[in-house]
Amino acid sequence: METLTKPAPDQDKQLPKAEDLRGLSLFDQFEEVKKQLFDDIDDEPTGDEAVDAQVEFAQSTADEIENTFWAKVSGALGSNEGGWYENQASGERSYLKFYDDPDQARIEFLANQIYYFLDIKAARSELVEVDGRLAVASPEVPGAKEIDPHDQRADPDVQAGFVADAYLANWDVVGLCYDNIVDSDDGCWRIDNGGSMIFRAQGGLKNYPAHEIPELETMLNPEFTAGQVFGGITEAEIAAQAQQLTYLLYPELLEQLVFYDAGLSGEVGEAVYRGLLGRRQVLADRFDQKAEPAPAGSRLKGLLDKIDRRRESKDQTPEKLKIRDREAIISDEDHIENQTINIIDARDRGCLEVRFKLTAQHYDQLYQQLEDRLKTESDSWAPSTVQDGQILYRDAKPSCEPIIQTEALEVHHDRLTVKIAKPLEWPGKDPDNDKGRARSFLGLVAIDIPYRDDSEIDLDEIEAQINDVLINLLQIPSGLTEPDPEAERRYKQA
Repeated sequence: METLTKPAPDQDKQLPKAEDLRGLSLFDQFEEVKKQLFDDIDDEPTGDEAVDAQVEFAQSTADEIENTFWAKVSGALGSNEGGWYENQASGERSYLKFYDDPDQARIEFLANQIYYFLDIKAARSELVEVDGRLAVASPEVPGAKEIDPHDQRADPDVQAGFVADAYLANWDVVGLCYDNIVDSDDGCWRIDNGGSMIFRAQGGLKNYPAHEIPELETMLNPEFTAGQVFGGITEAEIAAQAQQLTYLLYPELLEQLVFYDAGLSGEVGEAVYRGLLGRRQVLADRFDQKAEPAPAGSRLKGLLDKIDRRRESKDQTPEKLKIRDREAIISDEDHIENQTINIIDARDRGCLEVRFKLTAQHYDQLYQQLEDRLKTESDSWAPSTVQDGQILYRDAKPSCEPIIQTEALEVHHDRLTVKIAKPLEWPGKDPDNDKGRARSFLGLVAIDIPYRDDSEIDLDEIEAQINDVLINLLQIPSGLTEPDPEAERRYKQA
């Protein structure tokens, strides 16, 4: 252990006596000492060098002691270094795996997290550091036992993860001896996912293309163990799994998982993120084409029908998801950021929400001109419909409390309420109040449409009104017109 220089503690504080610590574990002894020395000190820097040194010493000591909590109780079970370890603080047993390349531990953790968000039973792992080395730690699966390939082939938990396995290029998901999936008191679990994405199971890199998913075919080949298990899956089951995956793994979540949760960075992080995004698009393109065609009518109606069909494939009520279902319209690349207009399903709250951001250049040109224009009596957008408002963001929890909000210019147009986020500095704004958050809202446009599942509403008419807002209020000449094939190709590349 690296030698640490301890700052002098506050002389008014008394350390616990030795007799008070007898019988306590190393962890509990440290907790008692820390409580006496540091509990009234915030984690944030105070500006007092002595106090900050105490806090830093406490944290580094805690980290180093915690690394000693893992006691090895058995040897490695697979081809990689590792074994069963017991956490001396909690008493829980986990299987720890160490890789020659620490990024492989991060990749295995990332794969397990992706399975988790897809509601597929896989090891619930964490990244830990033991003796200065990064490891992926996976807790015991209660009642784990072997399951033969015939039973794996018949098990719904196993079959439900095929598209996710292919998406992650988890070639070794079944294992050479069918031992990477186990049965348990709670169904079948994928317990060894280190051969996912850019890594092979025993180490070494492999190709993880972003423009195709060859595993959708190769992992059905009966010459491989995966093909013996998944060979009976139907095209309809694959399509349903693919549609579920593209819905749940939205780009912002993938970014969070890759760069922040797993801690991948540099060329490795970028390659993995590109692969995950690209393969998600491959699934969307391939299986949206094979899905049941949307009924005739407006684009808006088609999007809502698509949301409803997807929800029927699994219980995806907003309260369970805690995120709102949405579909995107690809639109004008010169005026709308990322060419994306999001249609968000908030029918449980009696409305549909349209959200998008104007490009910085268009927003800068538009906002002041728009504010001046809406004060003109002769304008077709009556001044009486203009007021100060707020754009609110809410999740899908039953509570109606907004998560975040920003000031906005609010315009009422027929049945629609249109809100355009105000610039950073507007009259009456506290310049020190949450500038970072305000900056993230620049260019944001929100259109709210009163609508419930049982509403008698003409969606074609609503779509025409949205189109009117885009063209005549926000000065986006193409409105909701679909982009030409070349613009759509650029969108997919981006």
